[in-house]
Amino acid sequence: MSTGIRVPRQPPRRQSLSTVFPGFAPNAPKRNVLVLLGYLFGLLLAVNLLALL
Repeated sequence: MSTGIRVPRQPPRRQSLSTVFPGFAPNAPKRNVLVLLGYLFGLLLAVNLLALL
């Protein structure tokens, strides 16, 4: 049963952040902040370990 109202199809989006950074969730800002802090902590740890070599 169609009402005759046509819903325009949305154009395909560019690659979303969730595919670039695993763990990123759309519409979840608090979780995204925690994920970002986790990535930064891991990066800091890696840089410190490299500096010790």
